[in-house]
Amino acid sequence: MRKEILHSLDEESLGVIPKKEDPDCPLKPPKCSFVSLCRLGVGTKPSTTGGSSSRHHSSRYSGGGSGHHDHHDGEFVLLDHDKNRIERHAKSHLHSFVRSDAVIKITDVPSYISHDQILVSMGKFGDKKEMQMYSSDVVIPTLSSDEKCDPYVRSVYVTFPSRESKENALDKLHRYNEDTGKIRSSHHHRRMPLELELEVDCSDVYGRKEVDADGYGGAPSKKVEMTRKSCRLMVSTVSLATSQPVSVLSAAVSSRTRIANDRKTVIELARQLDEVREITRGNRLNDLLRVLYPTENEWNSVDDEDVLDVSIAYLRRVHLFSFYNGCVMAESVGAVLAYGHPAGTIHLQNDAVAKQIEAAERETKNAWLENHGTMDEDGRARCSFHFCKKLFKDKAFLHKHLLKKHAGHLRSECAKCHDQAMMVAWDNDENRPVPPILIDCGAKFRKVPSAVIGSTEPIAHDPEPQLWKEEEERMAEEERLRKEAEEEERLAEEERERAKQRRLEAMAGDKRKGNFVDVDDMVEEKVELKMEDVVVAPPAKKKKKKKSLL
Repeated sequence: MRKEILHSLDEESLGVIPKKEDPDCPLKPPKCSFVSLCRLGVGTKPSTTGGSSSRHHSSRYSGGGSGHHDHHDGEFVLLDHDKNRIERHAKSHLHSFVRSDAVIKITDVPSYISHDQILVSMGKFGDKKEMQMYSSDVVIPTLSSDEKCDPYVRSVYVTFPSRESKENALDKLHRYNEDTGKIRSSHHHRRMPLELELEVDCSDVYGRKEVDADGYGGAPSKKVEMTRKSCRLMVSTVSLATSQPVSVLSAAVSSRTRIANDRKTVIELARQLDEVREITRGNRLNDLLRVLYPTENEWNSVDDEDVLDVSIAYLRRVHLFSFYNGCVMAESVGAVLAYGHPAGTIHLQNDAVAKQIEAAERETKNAWLENHGTMDEDGRARCSFHFCKKLFKDKAFLHKHLLKKHAGHLRSECAKCHDQAMMVAWDNDENRPVPPILIDCGAKFRKVPSAVIGSTEPIAHDPEPQLWKEEEERMAEEERLRKEAEEEERLAEEERERAKQRRLEAMAGDKRKGNFVDVDDMVEEKVELKMEDVVVAPPAKKKKKKKSLL
């Protein structure tokens, strides 16, 4: 944020005048373009009936990263036709890589796929040293979870230093998909599809390619090859800047008294968070505000709303904190970017357990370094991995080699130090990340999945009573529809009988007596055949041929 502020102030010194969003806005002209794009009081409140929208300066955007909003009276959510206004007005509330369109989204990533494995695959299409990754939370099915969500998957966001490097990586991935036949290639135009396929090697989560049989680098008795596994992920090519959720709050939230009080609250909240998280001097909120308004006169004359909007943008981008979303904090940048996931719960860390794990990891690291090195008679150190056996001058160079070339085996050993703490957290977790169990609900419903909840006493909700209730409601509805259909059919049959009777009576009254013959009446005619005096003609006689005398 500091770089953006300084760049905006440089533009101001060069004579670049920031655009004023609303001609009816009662605020003073913004100090610079950064402040202009921080202003939230330019919201357009949509009409609830779908008609023309009216402009209220008191309505304020709330760009909560989690996409979870308090649904109080007077709050509206902007629809798709308002996205252009969102992109134009709230850019300073977006993270720098989202604002510059230098991030891509990888969807439906299984929980067993690590960041390192994705980074190795993405390194084939760009410089992986310049990439950074953020993950959203893994979707865990609960009783209240949406059935449409795929369980135990997450979204991964890969950031690049610039938009050009991101587009180059997508172009290379696009050509790779065309060359391998994953998508149909077109020679007339190279239009980028909405999704591309990325193949990730997930053979080992720690990146190990060889087997350490005895824990000292020894080779196995039999030749064992690690099973190669791969997973196909989908990479979205749609810009994230256009998909950030924005809502319009009611006018009561933006009263002048409320804004003045919120300004004090936000500044104090940011100050405490900066101290707790040890934000470096010069990058804290107070320092940034002093950069924007260096003199005492400017600070005293600045609008409370401008200070409030800059502070809200700072909380969202630096501390992942949503002020207008119930004052909740996200755990990671991925939770903010995954706007469909409500990042509402703050999970506190246990310092005592963290110190124990760090001490155990140090002990494990020292023991692992000692176990995977041997000393020769001449004092030189040798790597004890059966597939390496490199020789070094002393242990210091050997340890550097082990940490650089065989770090995957060390990570796997250090991961064992987390087992006890993970089991304790597992026992205390209300929503455990386990697959739902199948409960036998009788011959009618068979086996139905149910989520496991609870910490000390895990339980699974019995779905059979609810299923029977729904079944009874369905049967009652079917019975009601059946009776209505029968009643309609009976009434229709009665109406047909009455119409037929009226038609017959009308026909009987119109018939005349006498020689009147109705051509439509059916007349039965009988024909008698008598075979007694039938004269049959005799057959004609044949002429005799004369014989020749020759």
